[in-house]
Amino acid sequence: MFAFALRAQFSADYKPLLSSSSIPKEYVVDISSSAKTNAENNGILSKETAEKYFTELFYLKKYIFETGTIYLPNALTAYVDSLFNGLLKYEPMLKQPLKIYVTRYGSANAFCLADGSIYINAGLIKTMQNEAELAFIIAHEIGHAVMQHGLKETAKLIDINKKENRVVSSQTNTFRQLRYSREFEQEADGYALSLINAAGFDASKAASALTRLKTDSAKTTTFDFEKLFNNSFFTLDTGIHVNSLIEKAKETLKKREEENKNSRLDDLYDTHPDMDKRIASVNELIRNIKPAKEKRKISSHYNYYKTLAAFEMCANNLREQDYINAIINALHLQKIYPDNTFLLNNITQSLYWISYYKELETSSLKVYGDLQQNTENYYALFALFSKLNLKESKQLAYAFLRSKEDKTETSEALMFYVCLVTENYLGKTGALDFYKSYLINYPNGAYSAFVRNKLK
Repeated sequence: MFAFALRAQFSADYKPLLSSSSIPKEYVVDISSSAKTNAENNGILSKETAEKYFTELFYLKKYIFETGTIYLPNALTAYVDSLFNGLLKYEPMLKQPLKIYVTRYGSANAFCLADGSIYINAGLIKTMQNEAELAFIIAHEIGHAVMQHGLKETAKLIDINKKENRVVSSQTNTFRQLRYSREFEQEADGYALSLINAAGFDASKAASALTRLKTDSAKTTTFDFEKLFNNSFFTLDTGIHVNSLIEKAKETLKKREEENKNSRLDDLYDTHPDMDKRIASVNELIRNIKPAKEKRKISSHYNYYKTLAAFEMCANNLREQDYINAIINALHLQKIYPDNTFLLNNITQSLYWISYYKELETSSLKVYGDLQQNTENYYALFALFSKLNLKESKQLAYAFLRSKEDKTETSEALMFYVCLVTENYLGKTGALDFYKSYLINYPNGAYSAFVRNKLK
């Protein structure tokens, strides 16, 4: 019954979760005084070093919030809060020093900072298959916070830098302290297992959670982009997927990723090294754990939050100008919700803006986004758009939407993008009828002032 309701809710459209134009007061801290307070209470770093460290940390948090990376209270955050509170059922004293947030990042990961703030990526919620798996990852980050692994890792780095006479930038240190050692990862895993077991979650799901981080099923689903984009308006070169093009795309993108690896909070796969060894270690711990008598009632609503996170990833891809992943993630959801206009609009907008920015960048393809998502598809789509010239890129966007003409009148945004992609490819004269049609259907629409200006 719930599965049917879920399909019905997302079948036709989707409205992304709203963002606030201002940061709530409770999320704003005085950096100087907060750094001093945390420095005084730490028992690992010297007061002077700790104060500098926490100052950098709070500036990092300020940046995360001011860029709109953190979700303000909504259905997704409320669900994560409920899991967080469930985990701390028998550890209520931890609720005050710890705080959990949900981020817009698409990578299947989570991280915590040394002030006790924990960040769960939307991509992680989408990837985990049940709430016990998600609870284990949250508990793992609680373990890092409780055992002060961030401060301990920083102390190790300071010692190493001194011995090697190495000068490391503040930003690099801030990011490197998130990359924990194997010992700290295993400690956090052990703590997490005890925590989820005591709270009544199925501890056996810990191993499957780690396995899922290593092999996200979405990455193994590949798309036939030639079949997707070929239609009566446009024929795509079927040689687009030759190995040499894919390999060149991998080389180009991996080089870009290497250059950016120390400046991305959403790309923290290096924070969890030796995944095979971690999985083996967790399995050994699971065999020796005694299940708690009190079992948590399994939620039948997890698929709703998982689906919500997946749709949010599409919305966030567009927000971050990550057009390739916007297309790929929308295609994954279209397999379940083929008539959803939001997903069709996601693909349409991405195709339009790829051609638009390709023209601005003098026909070269500039890409953004997280390569840890849908990697093989990403390489293939990057190779495709790299091979297409500017005219072909514009034609592809036009042809794709014209082939979906029967669906465009059901959505204002889609009707508007019919106008844009047509003008982009055929010129203003070729788009006039579409602009007029938009105004007839949406005389007071969100884009009506823009359209009226076009028709002057």
